[in-house]
Amino acid sequence: MARESQAEPGRLGELGARGPQTGRPVNETSLGRIKAFLAYRPETAALFSMVIVFVVFAFVAEDFVTQASMFSIITLSSERGIVAVGVTLLLIAGHFDLSVGSVLGLTAILVAQLMLDLPSWQAVPLALLIAFGIGLLQGFTIVKLGIPSFILTLGGLLLWRGVGFVISEGLYIPVDRTDGLLKIFSHSLGTGLFVTCLWFLGVVVLGTLFLQRTRLGNWIFAIGGSYRAAKAQGVPADHVLILLFGLCALLAGLAGTVQMARFPIVSADRGRMLELEIIAAAAIGGTRIWGGYGSVVGAALGVLSVSMIQVGLARAGVPGEWFDGVVGLLIVFAVMVNRSVERRNLGERIE
Repeated sequence: MARESQAEPGRLGELGARGPQTGRPVNETSLGRIKAFLAYRPETAALFSMVIVFVVFAFVAEDFVTQASMFSIITLSSERGIVAVGVTLLLIAGHFDLSVGSVLGLTAILVAQLMLDLPSWQAVPLALLIAFGIGLLQGFTIVKLGIPSFILTLGGLLLWRGVGFVISEGLYIPVDRTDGLLKIFSHSLGTGLFVTCLWFLGVVVLGTLFLQRTRLGNWIFAIGGSYRAAKAQGVPADHVLILLFGLCALLAGLAGTVQMARFPIVSADRGRMLELEIIAAAAIGGTRIWGGYGSVVGAALGVLSVSMIQVGLARAGVPGEWFDGVVGLLIVFAVMVNRSVERRNLGERIE
């Protein structure tokens, strides 16, 4: 379950969208105010990282600062970002979902397969309902059996990918891109961008409001800060976690539908390695992997950074195989930075 932090049980209502309080007096110096701002706004570090990545590739990658490159970054980020919102909420609550890439691929297969026999207005909701049910099932199993979410969703990663290959029989399934409902997910805005970016923006806005302005969002921070303390204060932690797993899978399914609608064919290997890219984006965005602190906006900026790196490497002529290695380094580096910040804050509290 979630790792316990130094958040005091009696102050769960104060955790809010800023994460655990430091409990130290505010330093009135300029440096102190900057530190306090960064401590409560995890997205500032993500914005700083994104600017650095942009400047680096602007110098080393040919044709990076072009409209085509920027639109490619936004399109890639939109599909990843929808998934990142759900994963970030779970990470703040102190849990992982490594199955999101497989659920994305499975949902894409389900929509395409169901549309061979059903109208899209039935196929799409049914596939999304199945994705939501997968998340609820995984969450229920984790909560009731006490299985670490990392282990169970790792199994889900393999299981749901396998189910997708069984349904598709390992073949490509055609997609009717002229379907009216699918155009809602894939319509071109006529400028090189797709309506996908509007879905991304809407999910980020709703996720931010949900996290910062609702009691349920406050409970998410409380659970990630201290699961036992949250339950002791009357937070329905188990129900919240099950709902979060369902929401995470639902958003992965939505991203799968959005991605599927842009292409004439779909296969079961959609979303492969996506889970690691999303975790890297969340970590870059300031979300603590062990729970209790994070930001949906920060995760969105982290996704933009990851997509920027992918496009920048391609523009620089670097082989695509390098991208996975860079993502791995990003995860390690982001976790090291977050851990360093936490230790410094703990030291300041002790003093």
